[in-house]
Amino acid sequence: MKNLFSINIILYMITLRLRKESAFFIIAAAALIILLYVTQMRNYLLFHGIAEIFSIVIAFSIFIISWNGKKYYTDDYLLFIGISYLFIGFLDLLHTFGYSGMGVFKDYDFYANQLWIASRFIEAIALLIAFILVGKRIKIPVYLTLLIFVMVSTFTIYSIFFSDLFPVCFIPGNGLTKFKIYSEYLIIMLLVGSIYLVFHKRTLFSKDTYQLLMWSLVFTIISELSFTFYINNYGFSNMLGHYSKIISFYLIYKAIVVKSIQEPYNIIFQELRNNQKELQKSNDLKTTLFSIISHDLISPFLVVSSFVNLIENGPSDIPKEEFQEYMDSLKDSVESTSLLLDNLLNWAKLEMGGEKRHKESYLLKDLINKATLPLLPSYHKKKVSLQINVPESIQLYVNKDTFDIIVRNILSNALKFSFMNSTVEINALLEKNHLIISFKDHGTGMNINEVASSQTIGVTKRGTLNEKGSGLGLDLIKRYTKDNNGEMSIQSNIGEGTEISLKFAVSNNKNIN
Repeated sequence: MKNLFSINIILYMITLRLRKESAFFIIAAAALIILLYVTQMRNYLLFHGIAEIFSIVIAFSIFIISWNGKKYYTDDYLLFIGISYLFIGFLDLLHTFGYSGMGVFKDYDFYANQLWIASRFIEAIALLIAFILVGKRIKIPVYLTLLIFVMVSTFTIYSIFFSDLFPVCFIPGNGLTKFKIYSEYLIIMLLVGSIYLVFHKRTLFSKDTYQLLMWSLVFTIISELSFTFYINNYGFSNMLGHYSKIISFYLIYKAIVVKSIQEPYNIIFQELRNNQKELQKSNDLKTTLFSIISHDLISPFLVVSSFVNLIENGPSDIPKEEFQEYMDSLKDSVESTSLLLDNLLNWAKLEMGGEKRHKESYLLKDLINKATLPLLPSYHKKKVSLQINVPESIQLYVNKDTFDIIVRNILSNALKFSFMNSTVEINALLEKNHLIISFKDHGTGMNINEVASSQTIGVTKRGTLNEKGSGLGLDLIKRYTKDNNGEMSIQSNIGEGTEISLKFAVSNNKNIN
């Protein structure tokens, strides 16, 4: 009954781990364990041989898969695990041949116990080293690593079979020696160290790989605990240890397969999907930009062309008031076209990349005054008051050219959506570890959710006096603010106005006394 209960527990844990696998696989795993149980009831030696061969095949498979997938790894911890399992599998093969009752080695019946401890020490140390390598992107010297494992394995075989260097692990009638028991506890401590490393670096693994590695280590510890208290090589705890070993080997095999085969293909297909999305986004952007250029650039030139024709046909016949209207329309067209061209050029620079922008510390008020100066006539014309509340002592560490673009675009938008005879306020204050610069208008406001969920390039609305925008301003504001290590936020209510805030870390700013 105790044996059946332990098998049920193992089956339950496997089912939990593999609940996402196919029903066929779960049934096959259950059938295998039941078959092993029936086999060990009839012939324990046959059970042991099948269990060990199963784990040996997995160990060699881990090596083959990791070896052939080594060119895909960004760091070599999986390759290191794969190489170690080649030698672990070989020592386990000797352990199988040396098991009491096999009759392969005639001079001593308990080589298997010594080979078990040696193999488990190599496994525990190799896993610990491998998980230390995780995230370090270190390329291991492959052939030197192979040579070290060959030397360690050769010395292990020599110390067990050809000398008395390796301590005795089992005494008939007495059971395990203290060396064997303490070695198992030390191996468990090494495995606990591996669990800590995997947990500590869990963000570096995919969810599936992390879970597989953790469960593999847990079952390895269960296996080692089972081998700390048996007094008979054919007893229940020995059987439980081999069941746990099979599961742990299989789970780490799955982790290697997931990381070496499934994830690279998933990454390839994900990159293809991302490239397709980027291509579609690029096509949409191209269409939008052509629309901006064809409409918003050509329209102002039509106005200029019409005005030139008007002058050629004799401006003396045009009433002064009507002529002034034409002049105002021409001026507005030139101003909006100038802003559009400026934004197009700056946006193109951002898309091309590679431009290094020098940053220095400047008086914030000087930067604001410089940016607002070209806009003052437009503010005066619309009868919008511009209030600048910036302390003289605040300095800002930015690229002055890109900051100028940020401020001009914010203030142009604020003016566009402001009602006549309203106010636009610029405020700056130091708040804890940040400098916050806010631009607040009392105009039409906007729906923040619509702005957040839509592409900002090409999205523009007419102003309170039917002014046009470039459709590029908000994108430039966001990207240049980020380029200057700042953050942008927007608060707005329809009919009440909009407030755009720029937030910069104080560490990049100085307070001048």
